[in-house]
Amino acid sequence: MKFTKLRVDESRTLGLPLFRLAEDSLVILVSEAVKQAVEAAKLVGVRVVSLEEPSAY
Repeated sequence: MKFTKLRVDESRTLGLPLFRLAEDSLVILVSEAVKQAVEAAKLVGVRVVSLEEPSAY
């Protein structure tokens, strides 16, 4: 499945910091706090892309 735009309705996330999309289990949406922790840990094999970036789709 190809997405052209994603929007997160934060009122429906139940405060969870990350979750997978049912339509694409390789995509994991994360909160800003998780993004910062991943970047600080300098994890290998992880790519963090903003939903605002065209490369996210």
